[in-house]
Amino acid sequence: MYCPNCGIQMKTNYCTHCGYMRNGQFIESNKAVDESLLSYYFGPRYDYYSRNNNWFLVGLLGPMYIFCHNYYIYGFLLFVVDMIVTMAVFIVNHMVLYDKLSLALDCIYLVINRFIWATIGNIIYLRITNKKLKRVMAKYPNNYKEIIQNDYRLDNMLTGLKYIVYGTISIIIFVLVREFIFSYLTIS
Repeated sequence: MYCPNCGIQMKTNYCTHCGYMRNGQFIESNKAVDESLLSYYFGPRYDYYSRNNNWFLVGLLGPMYIFCHNYYIYGFLLFVVDMIVTMAVFIVNHMVLYDKLSLALDCIYLVINRFIWATIGNIIYLRITNKKLKRVMAKYPNNYKEIIQNDYRLDNMLTGLKYIVYGTISIIIFVLVREFIFSYLTIS
């Protein structure tokens, strides 16, 4: 059965997207409101994001994924934190271990780091987006649904190009910072 309110397929006695129950009433919970806001924002791509089907891209880009979706402050702060932690791990590896072993551990750390980002990056993105949508709903209670749908279209313009450009910039920054730190500390 499809929900008569939002058109999403109902898997139980109520719609998990908008909270509509088969008896015609709505479940009033924060989760139902959050999911309905996100489903209005993402539209037919809601399941793609809510089920983390974009894990590979999120893992590959890390905090730049959030930056690419126009959350510049969050993305930049997460990128700086990620860079600091990564450089600290690299410095400890290279000061304590042998060259060959430290390079292998650096690679292992980078793979683990990307798996962590693939797991949590989309969750962070959804929570930040949900906070933004709640602010829009509070500011424009009468026509927030149209504004939310237009925001998705505007926020995701040229996203593929942003992935390429910002992903390349983040790799260049990573290499430059690593070389600067290692040359300053005279680590090979």
